[in-house]
Order: sequence, then structure tokens, then C-alpha cells
Amino acid sequence: MNRLFHLFLLCTVGIASAIALISVSAHAASAVAGLRTANGLRYVYVTNQTSMAKAKVAALDRCRTQLAPGSRGGRCDVLMAGNGPAYWAVVRASNGEVGVALGDTQESAVQDAFVVCQRGGQCALESAQVWFDSGQRPGRRLPPPKAAQAAPTQCRIPTGQVVRMQTQCINGECTRTYENGCTVRFQAARCLDKETHSYVWRPNGCDDDS
Repeated sequence: MNRLFHLFLLCTVGIASAIALISVSAHAASAVAGLRTANGLRYVYVTNQTSMAKAKVAALDRCRTQLAPGSRGGRCDVLMAGNGPAYWAVVRASNGEVGVALGDTQESAVQDAFVVCQRGGQCALESAQVWFDSGQRPGRRLPPPKAAQAAPTQCRIPTGQVVRMQTQCINGECTRTYENGCTVRFQAARCLDKETHSYVWRPNGCDDDS
């Protein structure tokens, strides 16, 4: 009798732990989708999705519903997707381009988004849109948002004829680290390979045939 009771207790604890793990890891992804127009890039985002794949689908659905109807030749694309918990930031340039990034702190997210935005045009930190994906992964928690945030220090990308850097990409989501320690996160360009006639990710843009 005692053995059956202990077996029942172990099963109950195991099921409860599994349910707790599922509830902790649920609602842990966000995605940003955009539509290119004559006035620049318009975007929408979704947050607290149960997986990155579902976040991408939801972002595309929202983009097509809110931005694509009536547009001529416009197509919605996923600009970035990631798992939470994370701070997200979108910074808009004066020419309509945007920079998207996520980070462990609001400051790092805004800083990275600003650096990415600067690659497309003149950007201002005042235009940053920030949100927090509160989804929790097991064993990882982020500090709560602060009431007020100071302007982040801008990451300076080296200039000159020779600039050394390292770029790492996973499914189009890239991280580029320069020799001075400046790190930039960005979305690689989705390009059509002329030889294989298939789409590939290229961090240096579609004009790069390497």
C-alpha cells in the first residue's frame, strides 16, 4: 500500500512539474513584420506568442490585414523574431527605414536598434518604440522595466579603408562584432541565388555575390 502511495505521489509531482515547465516557457516569442511602401517601411509587431514560428505567422497575418490591403505590389516580410523574455526596440529613420533589435535590457535594445537604423538613414532616439516580451524561459529572468531611461551611449562603428569584423548568422538573424567591440544585431537580406534559383540569406546585401 505504501509503495503504491509513493508511486502515485511521484507521478503527481512529475505531472505538476511538467505543467509548470510548460506554463513557464509559454508566451515567449515576439516578431516584427514590415511592408515596404513609397514612404518607407511600415511595420507591425506581435508579442507573447507560444513559439517563434507562431510569432512569425501572427506578425505576417497582422501585417497583411492592417498594412497590405489596397497596396500595389506590396509584400509583408518578417523583419525579426526572437524568444523572450526580452526588450524590443524599433527606431525609425527620417527616410522611412527602420532598425529593429532586442536585448536583455531596454538600453541595449534601443542602442542596437539605433545602430541598425543608422545604416539606412538619419535616426533619432526619440523615435524609438520599445516593448517588453514578458515570456519566461526556464532559469532566465530579466530585470523589470525602469520608470525612466537615460539615453543610451551610441555604439561607434569603425570607419576607414580597412574595417575588421566578424559576422555570425542563424536563419537570417545576424550579429556583427567590430574590432573596437561594437556589436550590431540585424536581419540579413533575403536574396535570390542566380545559380541555384533559391532564396538565401546574405548579411552584406543582395549585391554581394560571395
